[in-house]
Amino acid sequence: MGFEGIPAKPRAGIALPPAKVNARDYAEAGQWFRAAAERDYPPAQDNLAWMYYTGTGVTLDYSEAAKWVQRAAAHGYARAQVDLGYLYEQGKGVPLDYVSAYTWYKLAAAGGDSRGSERMKNLSRVMTQKQISEASNRATQFPASRFPREGISNSNGVTSSFAER
Repeated sequence: MGFEGIPAKPRAGIALPPAKVNARDYAEAGQWFRAAAERDYPPAQDNLAWMYYTGTGVTLDYSEAAKWVQRAAAHGYARAQVDLGYLYEQGKGVPLDYVSAYTWYKLAAAGGDSRGSERMKNLSRVMTQKQISEASNRATQFPASRFPREGISNSNGVTSSFAER
């Protein structure tokens, strides 16, 4: 899956520099991300989740953030897998669950996202070996990534992962 059939506006929203963006722009970006997210485009789903998580352009809503990031993570989108792990680690929009958090971090790491490895290492310090084993077993049940990394992340923080905050 690539950019085929996805309007240019949500793709362009990924690269907007913060100084050029106002509240109306974020609200419009949210509409475009939602349109692409509803068409099952994982980067848009993850970006929309970030908007709900931070309350940027939309009303802050952790449950809505979790809904969209879960959809992107289920596609094997590594950035969203880290973000979903973070929600479970923090108990925001989903129940606090270290086993689920570790599982999603492990999947993200397997998908090539180094943040997954970092967060997994940090989280393992507060988990039992039994919990880590359970999480690792869950991760092996997940199918291999079905969505290639496309290198569309933003270096200026507009749509940065909320797991980095």
